[in-house]
Order: sequence, then C-alpha cells, then structure tokens
Amino acid sequence: METATIVGFGMLVFILLFVITWLYRDHQDGTMIIGVPDGERSYLQKVVDGLEKKGCVFYGRQGCSWCDRQKALFAAELPRIKYVDCSGSPEPCQGIRGFPTWRDARGKEIFGYATLEKLVETFALPI
Repeated sequence: METATIVGFGMLVFILLFVITWLYRDHQDGTMIIGVPDGERSYLQKVVDGLEKKGCVFYGRQGCSWCDRQKALFAAELPRIKYVDCSGSPEPCQGIRGFPTWRDARGKEIFGYATLEKLVETFALPI
C-alpha cells in the first residue's frame, strides 16, 4: 500500500476511536452518559428509585405531546414509573389541572414537563 493510504487509514481509526470515547463519556466531568459501569446505577435509575420511594405518580393523557416528551425522558426506565392515563376515567385524576403533572404521596405537585433535576429538587429525591 502507499504511504498516503496507510496514513489516511490510521487517521480514520484515530478519529473513530475519539468519537466512540466522546460518546461514552461526558466531555466536561468524565461521567458516563451512555454506558454505565457494571454494578453502578445511572443517574436516571437513581432518579426513578427516588420517585418510587417518594410515591410519585405521573399523570398524563393520550395525544399530549408534552406527556410524550416526558415519557421519552425516562426511556427504558418508563415501566418503573407509576403512570395514570387520564384520557378515559376522570376519577383517578381528580384535582389534576393539566398535563403532564407529577404528584408525590404528600400531594406536592409539578405541573408541566419536568427535567430530572426539577424532579430531584422538588420532591427532594435521595440520589
């Protein structure tokens, strides 16, 4: 092979390794953003653990784009979230003013889309 081809191939491999490394680590503080080391729980998993401990419920309804965005935030952890669909029977949704809404066991609420940080702060989740 020509020297230029070998150098080009080497550069391509270097760039590919750099991109893969960058995707798996947050470039600011070195924490994992895609991969989670074995035996460790991700920030998302810890937030969901806290929501479960505090008895938090997510109220939404079909056709609500903000509810869909809220669900997408939880990705694979969504099945662990206690979710009430208020599209059908209004009985379990008494007092809910809009969607999405989060409510903890004490009745404290967040109305509207909530970031993970907002959930942690509002409900004082143990992370």
